[in-house]
Amino acid sequence: MRFNTSINCEAAAEAFDHGAVLGYPTEGVWGIGCSAYDLEGVKRVLEAKRRAPNKGLILLVSDVDQLADFVLDQDEVEKALASGPEICTWVVKAAPGVDPLLTGGRDTLAVRCTTHRPMRRVLDRLQQPIVSTSANLSGAAPSMRPWLTSFGQRVDGWMRAPLGGLGHPTPIRQSWDGRYLRGGE
Repeated sequence: MRFNTSINCEAAAEAFDHGAVLGYPTEGVWGIGCSAYDLEGVKRVLEAKRRAPNKGLILLVSDVDQLADFVLDQDEVEKALASGPEICTWVVKAAPGVDPLLTGGRDTLAVRCTTHRPMRRVLDRLQQPIVSTSANLSGAAPSMRPWLTSFGQRVDGWMRAPLGGLGHPTPIRQSWDGRYLRGGE
């Protein structure tokens, strides 16, 4: 895929399905990712960010059913989502055999059912999770226009749509006790 800074929702879904690593807007910050089934793409995401593989990644979906191959118990995810807040990443028990690049070598996995409408359209069309991490080098602050930075050239293209307005990365909570690991109360 040729580097592109104006990919629409339909083209983004097709690109993810064909192995692309893309930048895209989320509820709060710009993210980068690829299909969660594409482990070579996952390696590219980690390399682009210079992110340690033991940190794991978030799986972004539009529907809990898209997590069937990755989580131990979809009911656990549904209960977590129902407990709020609406925009939240949840750490849940991973299904046996989920690749350590996704889990960071733990028996848990971070998941988010996105509320961001353009990304929901992408994921509804794709019908599978993508990995999601902020579009910046590890340890650096997120950029409001990462496609204009040298980091921006590390991915295959950028989906252009507005951010969701949250203004910061999503809070992260554990599903089994509700404890916040990032952000929150």
